Amino acid sequence: MNDKVSVIMPFYNGSIPLLQRALKSVEELHYKNKEIVLVDDGSDMGVSLVDVVSECNLTTPNTVIVHTQNRGIAAARNTAISNATGEWLMWLDCDDTLEVDCIGRLINEAVNALMVIGECYVHEGINTFLRKPAIFFSLAQDYGKTIFDPMMLNVFSLQPQIVRKS
Repeated sequence: MNDKVSVIMPFYNGSIPLLQRALKSVEELHYKNKEIVLVDDGSDMGVSLVDVVSECNLTTPNTVIVHTQNRGIAAARNTAISNATGEWLMWLDCDDTLEVDCIGRLINEAVNALMVIGECYVHEGINTFLRKPAIFFSLAQDYGKTIFDPMMLNVFSLQPQIVRKS
């Protein structure tokens, strides 16, 4: 499958070096049919995300940068979705990175699915760890939820995940 994947990245007053690292991880993905949709949710850092992205020297053909007033992460993600042109959507926080084969592995699992959840590296301060969905599924069971409960998926923010835009 070679469907286009839109990588959705909301940003609000975050770390520019971490954002650049996240962008470069998308750039280095082996999966080529992708776009980056970066939404600046009203940052007031005095830094242009156009300049930040330009410094990364991205060759991803479709990199969209949208500026909005601050309305929160849900609104930023919805804005990104409305600007995305891919058949699949993938959320990536600006302080996380992806393995080079991440999208390919998720797409291969998505043949007859609406959503596929993988794993990602999370960076917190000087620590980096691999976040695996199985941990979150077992936590959700403690609360009597199922892995199919959309609220659980949002509460535990399982990333990376790809979701069919349709």
